[in-house]
Amino acid sequence: MAVLQYLLYPGTGSYLDQFRVRTGIIGAIYCNLLGYYWELHELLWPFFRGGGLFALLVVPLGISGYLLRARCKLSFLEIFVAFYCLTLLLWTSEFAVRFLIPIIPFWLYYIAYFVRTVGNRLGGRSKQALCAVLLALCTCSYASGYMRTSFGPIRLGLGDPEFQKTCQYIRDHVPPETAIVFSKPRLLTLLTDRRASAYYEAADDAELWKYFESISAGFILFDPEFSSDSVYLRCFIQRGQPRLSIVFADGKFRLYRVQPSH
Repeated sequence: MAVLQYLLYPGTGSYLDQFRVRTGIIGAIYCNLLGYYWELHELLWPFFRGGGLFALLVVPLGISGYLLRARCKLSFLEIFVAFYCLTLLLWTSEFAVRFLIPIIPFWLYYIAYFVRTVGNRLGGRSKQALCAVLLALCTCSYASGYMRTSFGPIRLGLGDPEFQKTCQYIRDHVPPETAIVFSKPRLLTLLTDRRASAYYEAADDAELWKYFESISAGFILFDPEFSSDSVYLRCFIQRGQPRLSIVFADGKFRLYRVQPSH
């Protein structure tokens, strides 16, 4: 049914587009490894400064457990984990914790498998000691995340005062027929009743300008919380200063007016 839908309703993009590596295979793998390392840092041990060391410790444990398991019995689980990790390494879109969620349970399983295998070889007390250390690390990881969690009012998304003021300005000053470029267009349309569109990383600035003109984009809303905004869009805005002028700013949000080309 998925293949039939693709044949009957082909889109302009595909998930395969994410594997078009522009910086080279080695560069893409390096950037992904660095990015996911920091994602693991924030996920596993976000409160303490030793989170980076903790991530460096548990990753080799998981890899060692995977190799031990694959050497003893190669199952569909090991095949899935290998291909999934390879996909993450070659994925050129922005990395996020949600990409790691499917692999984390298996990763913890391989750590436990490694600890059990090594503990059996070393003896009963050594196995208990390794299990105690692993349990203590997991407990500290959970405690660090719990200590960082806010239990007060939700400040992000719709509850963000800066975003609310930005949307209010758009409702008051942006004409209804003018489109706005934003990374979350459906959210912006829902809150402002204005047409909105996302952008894409074009081959050159001229291609992106042409797309903006085709949708009658009059404004660009910049939010550095999005990695694509903080890297790609920020540079695009700096290069396009003659045609872009800031009309509103509140906190991290910046609204730029797009001047028509002559």
